[in-house]
Amino acid sequence: MVLNKKLLALGLASATLVGAAQAGNFYVGGDVGHAKGKSFCSSIHGTDCHDSDTVYSLFGGYDLDQYVGFQAGYSDLGKLTEKHWANSGKVTFQAYSFDLAVIGRVPLTDAFSLYGKGGASYYDTRIKIDNFGSRIYSKDAAGWSPVLGAGVQWNLGSIALLAGLERMWDVGDKKRTGQVERIDQFNVGLKFPF
Repeated sequence: MVLNKKLLALGLASATLVGAAQAGNFYVGGDVGHAKGKSFCSSIHGTDCHDSDTVYSLFGGYDLDQYVGFQAGYSDLGKLTEKHWANSGKVTFQAYSFDLAVIGRVPLTDAFSLYGKGGASYYDTRIKIDNFGSRIYSKDAAGWSPVLGAGVQWNLGSIALLAGLERMWDVGDKKRTGQVERIDQFNVGLKFPF
């Protein structure tokens, strides 16, 4: 069932991008950044807790004009880990997402603009518990989360440099995995229009 939902979301995103590519104003890009979970370390009491990790994203979209566009993307949101040194146990929370969003821009000059992003993210999370090197628990959860972001775009001829902040709420399922996160990100990336 989770796979069917993923395929449906990916199909909708692909259809949107294919239609956009035929009309022009199409772009692709990628970014890398830092993601931080809001409640992971406060809800799990280990001796060594890491509530942040590197995040990677690939995206593509279509600009209706210089003010409004649509974007679809995939993100690896990294892993949050907690270790208990006394019993060699480890808890890992891992997340991925497919995003669909509307992008709004306010041009400041020919080279610089501010942007805002609002949409929905289909996430897939997994929580794993290992003890003495053996997996003793593993559960997946998937669902929809709102996503908001804002940043700046600097046009450098045929490419653009992006820097921005994003937030996702309610990532995870308390009943299935025992963990729900708010994930904050800071990303820097490149956008290639064609």
